[in-house]
Amino acid sequence: MEIRRSQRHIVSIEAEVISDGVSCTGFIGNLSEDGLFMRMPPSDAFGDFSSGLPVTLKLQLPSGDTVNLECRVKWVGKKHPGSSICNVGMEINKAPREYLDFLTGRVRC
Repeated sequence: MEIRRSQRHIVSIEAEVISDGVSCTGFIGNLSEDGLFMRMPPSDAFGDFSSGLPVTLKLQLPSGDTVNLECRVKWVGKKHPGSSICNVGMEINKAPREYLDFLTGRVRC
């Protein structure tokens, strides 16, 4: 059984993933102080979207503020037969204060 460093929060937040100037939109399914899980369509524009790839994740908090998270792809899940959605796990390099405040409920929406 995997032990996480931080508690995950279940969400459904649209976010933009950016790598080398190319972007793709997906939905965050859960997040924590140091990582997140995202579902997104596969993108040929990303080329080799694989473990270790540095990405910027741009998300709009319920407060309306936009936060950029510098992340690293930890894993990419295989697509299910007949589905065009990829499951992606990302590690957050260093979360900005606005993001941490959102997680801990210090920002009211």
